[in-house]
Amino acid sequence: MDHGIVAAILLGICQIVTTIGVCYWLRRLLNAKQAEIENRATDLFRQWMEPPEEGKPSKAAEILDAAGAVIGARVTIGRQCYVGPLATVTHALVGDRVIIHSGVRIGQDGFGFAMGQSGHLKVPQIGRVIVQDDVEIGANTTIDRGALKDTIIGEGTKIDNLVQIGHNVIVGRHCVIVAHTGISGSTELGDFVVMGGQSGTVGHIKIGTGAQIAGAAHPTHDVPAGARYGGTPAKPLKDWARELAVLNRLALTRKGEPTGGDDG
Repeated sequence: MDHGIVAAILLGICQIVTTIGVCYWLRRLLNAKQAEIENRATDLFRQWMEPPEEGKPSKAAEILDAAGAVIGARVTIGRQCYVGPLATVTHALVGDRVIIHSGVRIGQDGFGFAMGQSGHLKVPQIGRVIVQDDVEIGANTTIDRGALKDTIIGEGTKIDNLVQIGHNVIVGRHCVIVAHTGISGSTELGDFVVMGGQSGTVGHIKIGTGAQIAGAAHPTHDVPAGARYGGTPAKPLKDWARELAVLNRLALTRKGEPTGGDDG
């Protein structure tokens, strides 16, 4: 065999072995670095969640804010809170252990205008947003500041992504508000209210404690405590179900199809 070919083969083998060796050591280095990062993150999380020792300041006295988060002037945020990437918090008081996911907007002006023939005059919004302890706010949710009084989110309430909460709204404790819900200005929700996905309210109504609003339902009047409402406009769930059944029978009758009754 030609010596040149042998030399080329040996050179190729050496390059392959060298490449494998470099890749092996790079992989070990990356794995070690990844393990170091994971261990560091775990330690930080444990420190963050540890209760403070008696007489000593908490290790979680400062919030964890991600890249691009903006916290406005005179905003107060409690202990063990997290503010996600690109979230903004202005004109707000935030309690302890609050989780604010990415893209959330808290404290911007509410939608208030005095309409007139010459145009719409902006009504100054000078209230705040009060977020109580243990609240979680999903990505890209918006909570407007109050006009004259405050917008309030009660303790333990969980809000999904893409929810709009208007000015002067009062949300009670431990409510659940599912994605795409819109709550118009000055609406009041009692404790443990559930708002299903894509539901919404008109302004200036009250949803009683423990009430449940079905997905895509839209109350236009006060809802009693413990009630279950569905439909548009929303009504008691049994009434809504009866209406749907009647409409279904009417639709089948117009098509000449049987309605499910006895034929003879």
